[in-house]
Amino acid sequence: MRVTTEDIVALTEFSLLWRWTQETHAKFTDDELASIKPIRPGKAAAIYEQIVAIALAPSRPEDRIVTNDDIDTPVVSKWLEDRIPRGDSDVLLLWNRQTAALVPRRLFIDRWDDFWYPSSDDLSVIGIVGGWRVEMYHHGMFDFSTSGAVQPGVTPDGRSPSAPARGWTPNRLSSMNKNIFINLIAFIIGGIFGPSALVSAKSAQPLIDWNSILFAFFGCVIGAIFVIGIQIFRKDPKYFFGALCIFIPISMFVVGLGIGAIITGAIRADFNPATFFFIATGIGLLIGVFFSGVLYRVKFKGKL
Repeated sequence: MRVTTEDIVALTEFSLLWRWTQETHAKFTDDELASIKPIRPGKAAAIYEQIVAIALAPSRPEDRIVTNDDIDTPVVSKWLEDRIPRGDSDVLLLWNRQTAALVPRRLFIDRWDDFWYPSSDDLSVIGIVGGWRVEMYHHGMFDFSTSGAVQPGVTPDGRSPSAPARGWTPNRLSSMNKNIFINLIAFIIGGIFGPSALVSAKSAQPLIDWNSILFAFFGCVIGAIFVIGIQIFRKDPKYFFGALCIFIPISMFVVGLGIGAIITGAIRADFNPATFFFIATGIGLLIGVFFSGVLYRVKFKGKL
């Protein structure tokens, strides 16, 4: 896999440019901005797919640091300085399938927290001549590895180093699988408690009618958008993203309750407004989460 000058796009076209040009986030100098070389989405996707294709199993990290409020930025910079080879003038940053860039080693080490956002980014940092990688997980754990490290064979001038090594699973893939697993478990648990939820809904006083179903549905749509969307007034996108991550499994749980209640009603041949109460609230929550996600993208121009 080679990256040539034809694969480098203008920084103005880069989806994450806002992170480095706004006083509310970070204000890079003109020289710092000029040193960032975004890779066109098609090439970024090809690099991503190549790395996924050769991933057989995750390798064990050789070192790890966990960031939190007690860890100063210089501490992490020193950790990166001691591990990223000095011979690498540039490093490859891979945020997701379509977002990648070549960044000077020095700039990344000094301003790593302007490239990686907690709760939002699963960032892979790879040596352009291979031999090492740093996985920066959204929950604040950073892993450094050399064994089984990828050698993507990318250089700004189109040189082609050795072929990729095997044995690396991108952290964003494992993170995505984890989120799918959590949502699936929430849905299954909801389904298990569906019959009990139906009993509770049928016991409600006053009785649930069709007007109550409509009220619950639209109330959940508006309520989810309000509770999640209010985070837009905080300049750090991690709070907005965190609210989204919390509400998705909650919504799936309620949808599971609704499906379980409907199945129970079908088995008992007992359909009434109460049977559809939880499915209406669950779908309402999911719709609210969806539009909140749209709001997130519009506001922060970032990737979920």
